[in-house]
Amino acid sequence: MKLKIFSSEVYVSFFSIAFLSLSIICDKKGTVVLCVFASILHEAGHILLMLSRKVRVKSIRLNLGDVAINADFSTVSVKDEVLITFGGVIVNFTLSASFFLLFCLFKYRLMFDFAVVNLLLGIFNILPVRNLDGGDLLLLFLNSRLSARLSDIFCDIATVVFLFPVAVFGFISLFNSSFNYSLLFASLYLICTLVSKEFRNVSKGS
Repeated sequence: MKLKIFSSEVYVSFFSIAFLSLSIICDKKGTVVLCVFASILHEAGHILLMLSRKVRVKSIRLNLGDVAINADFSTVSVKDEVLITFGGVIVNFTLSASFFLLFCLFKYRLMFDFAVVNLLLGIFNILPVRNLDGGDLLLLFLNSRLSARLSDIFCDIATVVFLFPVAVFGFISLFNSSFNYSLLFASLYLICTLVSKEFRNVSKGS
């Protein structure tokens, strides 16, 4: 599905809509809805900072488990690019602190759950893992000091080192609780994305 919002094109894959709909239907506790809402606000943080720095957002692609924002960073400084990269995490941590405070005042369980979701989403995104904000920042730092090839190698190593314990923890959580699959799914998705990228690079080089 393709939409036009101002000067940006928005693409939404059928599989992402189908998976999201199925997850919401099967989610009895409403956790998926909170995660989706927190993720939307996370991406909005990136986009708002891009617009504030006059960065043109060319397109936004919503795929299964991934939101890809294609923007022109040629007119911004490295400092602004770093700020934009952390825009989503800043939103998540700000929301987490705000809703923890609201929970302390009003004692609504939904406020606590939303605070925890935003905290975990923010922490997960600052990991130096490819396709996460922390990985983008690491790659930005490495590219300023190393060749593109070496930067990719070091970023891939960091991804494996940090993603492996997360995946193990996801397996443990899955066995301890039959419905707690989110962390495992996110880890496996990122691993598959990394392998797919390396396969494409090898194919191009051959």
